[in-house]
Amino acid sequence: MRYRPTLKRIPSEANLRRARKQLEEIKARIANGTFCFAEEFPDYRDLDEVDHQLAEARAGRFGVEKLLFHLAGVPTYILAAELASNTVLVGDLPRPAFPDALRAAAPPRWWGDAQATLAYGRNAYASRGRLTETAGAVATAACQAAHAVLAASGRWITNEKTLLDRAGLRGVDEILAGLAPGPDRLTQAVDDTEAMLHAAIRRATASSLSQTA
Repeated sequence: MRYRPTLKRIPSEANLRRARKQLEEIKARIANGTFCFAEEFPDYRDLDEVDHQLAEARAGRFGVEKLLFHLAGVPTYILAAELASNTVLVGDLPRPAFPDALRAAAPPRWWGDAQATLAYGRNAYASRGRLTETAGAVATAACQAAHAVLAASGRWITNEKTLLDRAGLRGVDEILAGLAPGPDRLTQAVDDTEAMLHAAIRRATASSLSQTA
Protein backbone atom coordinates (compact mmCIF):
# COMPACT_ATOMS: atom_id res chain seq x y z
CA MET A 1 0.00 0.00 0.00
CA ARG A 2 1.17 3.52 -0.69
CA TYR A 3 0.39 6.39 1.66
CA ARG A 4 0.91 10.02 0.73
CA PRO A 5 0.27 12.15 3.83
CA THR A 6 0.24 15.89 3.28
CA LEU A 7 2.12 18.27 5.53
CA LYS A 8 -0.13 21.06 6.80
CA ARG A 9 2.27 23.87 6.05
CA ILE A 10 2.20 26.84 3.74
CA PRO A 11 4.56 26.05 0.80
CA SER A 12 7.11 28.74 1.64
CA GLU A 13 10.86 28.36 1.07
CA ALA A 14 11.45 27.81 4.76
CA ASN A 15 8.75 25.14 4.99
CA LEU A 16 10.01 23.42 1.85
CA ARG A 17 13.46 23.20 3.45
CA ARG A 18 11.90 21.70 6.60
CA ALA A 19 9.98 19.21 4.46
CA ARG A 20 13.10 18.16 2.58
CA LYS A 21 14.96 17.73 5.86
CA GLN A 22 12.08 15.65 7.27
CA LEU A 23 12.10 13.50 4.15
CA GLU A 24 15.83 12.84 4.46
CA GLU A 25 15.40 11.90 8.12
CA ILE A 26 12.56 9.52 7.22
CA LYS A 27 14.68 7.87 4.51
CA ALA A 28 17.51 7.43 6.99
CA ARG A 29 15.22 5.78 9.55
CA ILE A 30 13.76 3.53 6.85
CA ALA A 31 17.28 2.50 5.87
CA ASN A 32 18.22 1.54 9.43
CA GLY A 33 14.87 -0.05 10.22
CA THR A 34 13.65 2.41 12.86
CA PHE A 35 10.94 4.24 10.92
CA CYS A 36 7.38 3.98 12.27
CA PHE A 37 4.67 5.46 10.08
CA ALA A 38 2.13 5.80 12.91
CA GLU A 39 4.63 7.72 15.05
CA GLU A 40 5.69 10.02 12.21
CA PHE A 41 2.13 10.74 11.06
CA PRO A 42 -0.13 9.99 14.07
CA ASP A 43 -3.12 11.82 12.64
CA TYR A 44 -3.11 10.08 9.28
CA ARG A 45 -6.68 8.80 9.08
CA ASP A 46 -6.14 5.97 6.58
CA LEU A 47 -4.40 3.85 9.20
CA ASP A 48 -7.65 3.71 11.19
CA GLU A 49 -9.50 2.84 7.99
CA VAL A 50 -7.19 -0.11 7.37
CA ASP A 51 -7.88 -1.43 10.88
CA HIS A 52 -11.61 -0.93 10.41
CA GLN A 53 -11.81 -2.69 7.06
CA LEU A 54 -9.67 -5.56 8.31
CA ALA A 55 -12.09 -6.05 11.21
CA GLU A 56 -15.05 -5.84 8.84
CA ALA A 57 -13.54 -8.46 6.54
CA ARG A 58 -12.95 -10.80 9.46
CA ALA A 59 -16.64 -10.40 10.33
CA GLY A 60 -17.68 -11.16 6.76
CA ARG A 61 -18.82 -7.62 5.99
CA PHE A 62 -17.73 -5.52 3.03
CA GLY A 63 -18.88 -2.94 0.53
CA VAL A 64 -18.13 -2.39 -3.13
CA GLU A 65 -16.90 1.04 -4.19
CA LYS A 66 -17.19 2.23 -7.77
CA LEU A 67 -13.82 3.26 -9.12
CA LEU A 68 -12.68 4.35 -12.56
CA PHE A 69 -11.13 1.57 -14.66
CA HIS A 70 -12.65 -1.18 -12.49
CA LEU A 71 -15.61 -2.91 -14.12
CA ALA A 72 -16.94 -4.63 -11.02
CA GLY A 73 -15.88 -1.98 -8.55
CA VAL A 74 -13.45 -2.39 -5.66
CA PRO A 75 -14.34 -4.40 -2.56
CA THR A 76 -13.49 -2.68 0.69
CA TYR A 77 -11.58 -5.78 1.75
CA ILE A 78 -8.93 -4.81 -0.80
CA LEU A 79 -7.02 -3.22 2.09
CA ALA A 80 -6.78 -6.61 3.78
CA ALA A 81 -5.79 -8.14 0.45
CA GLU A 82 -2.93 -5.67 0.08
CA LEU A 83 -1.69 -6.43 3.57
CA ALA A 84 -1.77 -10.13 2.76
CA SER A 85 -0.18 -9.86 -0.68
CA ASN A 86 2.35 -7.04 -0.69
CA THR A 87 5.98 -7.09 0.41
CA VAL A 88 6.82 -5.38 3.69
CA LEU A 89 9.91 -3.23 3.21
CA VAL A 90 10.37 -2.02 6.77
CA GLY A 91 8.91 -3.16 10.09
CA ASP A 92 6.11 -5.61 10.69
CA LEU A 93 2.56 -5.69 9.34
CA PRO A 94 -0.26 -8.20 9.78
CA ARG A 95 -0.56 -10.81 7.01
CA PRO A 96 -4.24 -11.70 7.24
CA ALA A 97 -5.50 -15.02 5.93
CA PHE A 98 -8.76 -14.96 3.98
CA PRO A 99 -11.40 -14.98 6.75
CA ASP A 100 -13.90 -17.85 6.86
CA ALA A 101 -16.74 -15.38 7.42
CA LEU A 102 -15.79 -13.46 4.28
CA ARG A 103 -15.39 -16.69 2.35
CA ALA A 104 -19.01 -17.50 3.21
CA ALA A 105 -20.49 -14.02 2.70
CA ALA A 106 -18.69 -12.68 -0.37
CA PRO A 107 -19.54 -15.28 -3.06
CA PRO A 108 -23.35 -14.92 -2.85
CA ARG A 109 -23.07 -11.13 -2.79
CA TRP A 110 -20.84 -11.05 -5.88
CA TRP A 111 -22.88 -13.68 -7.70
CA GLY A 112 -26.07 -11.77 -6.92
CA ASP A 113 -24.52 -8.66 -8.49
CA ALA A 114 -23.47 -10.67 -11.55
CA GLN A 115 -26.94 -12.16 -11.96
CA ALA A 116 -28.54 -8.72 -11.70
CA THR A 117 -26.10 -7.33 -14.27
CA LEU A 118 -26.87 -10.16 -16.70
CA ALA A 119 -30.63 -9.88 -16.14
CA TYR A 120 -30.53 -6.18 -16.95
CA GLY A 121 -28.26 -6.79 -19.93
CA ARG A 122 -30.62 -9.47 -21.22
CA ASN A 123 -33.80 -7.40 -20.86
CA ALA A 124 -32.58 -3.88 -21.58
CA TYR A 125 -29.89 -4.50 -24.18
CA ALA A 126 -29.82 -7.96 -25.73
CA SER A 127 -33.56 -8.09 -26.34
CA ARG A 128 -33.25 -4.84 -28.28
CA GLY A 129 -30.23 -5.91 -30.31
CA ARG A 130 -27.82 -3.50 -28.60
CA LEU A 131 -24.48 -5.22 -29.06
CA THR A 132 -22.12 -2.77 -27.34
CA GLU A 133 -24.22 -2.48 -24.21
CA THR A 134 -24.64 -6.25 -24.07
CA ALA A 135 -20.88 -6.71 -24.32
CA GLY A 136 -20.41 -4.29 -21.43
CA ALA A 137 -22.90 -6.19 -19.27
CA VAL A 138 -21.20 -9.52 -20.03
CA ALA A 139 -17.75 -8.15 -19.18
CA THR A 140 -18.95 -6.55 -15.95
CA ALA A 141 -20.79 -9.68 -14.83
CA ALA A 142 -17.72 -11.80 -15.59
CA CYS A 143 -15.61 -9.66 -13.26
CA GLN A 144 -18.26 -9.78 -10.55
CA ALA A 145 -18.46 -13.56 -10.83
CA ALA A 146 -14.67 -13.81 -10.79
CA HIS A 147 -14.66 -12.08 -7.41
CA ALA A 148 -17.17 -14.69 -6.24
CA VAL A 149 -14.96 -17.54 -7.45
CA LEU A 150 -11.84 -16.19 -5.75
CA ALA A 151 -13.69 -15.46 -2.52
CA ALA A 152 -15.14 -18.98 -2.47
CA SER A 153 -11.59 -20.27 -2.94
CA GLY A 154 -10.23 -18.06 -0.17
CA ARG A 155 -7.89 -16.16 -2.46
CA TRP A 156 -7.16 -12.44 -2.19
CA ILE A 157 -7.18 -10.18 -5.25
CA THR A 158 -6.03 -6.56 -5.32
CA ASN A 159 -7.22 -5.40 -8.77
CA GLU A 160 -8.87 -6.58 -11.97
CA LYS A 161 -5.76 -6.94 -14.15
CA THR A 162 -5.55 -10.71 -13.63
CA LEU A 163 -9.01 -11.24 -12.16
CA LEU A 164 -10.49 -13.36 -14.96
CA ASP A 165 -7.30 -15.37 -15.40
CA ARG A 166 -7.05 -16.27 -11.73
CA ALA A 167 -10.72 -17.22 -11.62
CA GLY A 168 -10.41 -19.40 -14.72
CA LEU A 169 -12.96 -17.33 -16.64
CA ARG A 170 -10.99 -16.43 -19.77
CA GLY A 171 -13.59 -18.44 -21.68
CA VAL A 172 -15.81 -15.38 -21.66
CA ASP A 173 -13.48 -13.98 -24.33
CA GLU A 174 -14.89 -16.50 -26.82
CA ILE A 175 -18.42 -15.40 -26.06
CA LEU A 176 -17.56 -11.75 -26.57
CA ALA A 177 -15.59 -12.50 -29.74
CA GLY A 178 -18.64 -14.24 -31.19
CA LEU A 179 -21.14 -11.48 -30.46
CA ALA A 180 -23.29 -10.52 -33.43
CA PRO A 181 -26.20 -8.09 -33.83
CA GLY A 182 -29.70 -9.37 -33.33
CA PRO A 183 -31.79 -9.96 -30.19
CA ASP A 184 -31.75 -13.76 -30.41
CA ARG A 185 -27.97 -14.10 -30.72
CA LEU A 186 -27.26 -11.51 -28.06
CA THR A 187 -29.72 -13.11 -25.66
CA GLN A 188 -28.09 -16.48 -26.25
CA ALA A 189 -24.69 -14.94 -25.49
CA VAL A 190 -25.98 -13.63 -22.16
CA ASP A 191 -27.46 -17.04 -21.35
CA ASP A 192 -24.20 -18.79 -22.24
CA THR A 193 -22.28 -16.36 -20.05
CA GLU A 194 -24.56 -16.96 -17.09
CA ALA A 195 -24.20 -20.73 -17.45
CA MET A 196 -20.40 -20.50 -17.64
CA LEU A 197 -20.12 -18.19 -14.63
CA HIS A 198 -22.55 -20.19 -12.54
CA ALA A 199 -20.67 -23.41 -13.24
CA ALA A 200 -17.38 -21.80 -12.17
CA ILE A 201 -18.88 -20.58 -8.92
CA ARG A 202 -20.41 -23.98 -8.19
CA ARG A 203 -17.01 -25.65 -8.72
CA ALA A 204 -15.25 -23.17 -6.47
CA THR A 205 -17.88 -23.53 -3.76
CA ALA A 206 -17.81 -27.33 -3.94
CA SER A 207 -14.02 -27.34 -3.73
CA SER A 208 -14.13 -25.03 -0.72
CA LEU A 209 -16.63 -27.27 1.07
CA SER A 210 -14.53 -30.36 0.41
CA GLN A 211 -11.44 -28.68 1.85
CA THR A 212 -13.22 -27.71 5.07
CA ALA A 213 -15.06 -31.02 5.49
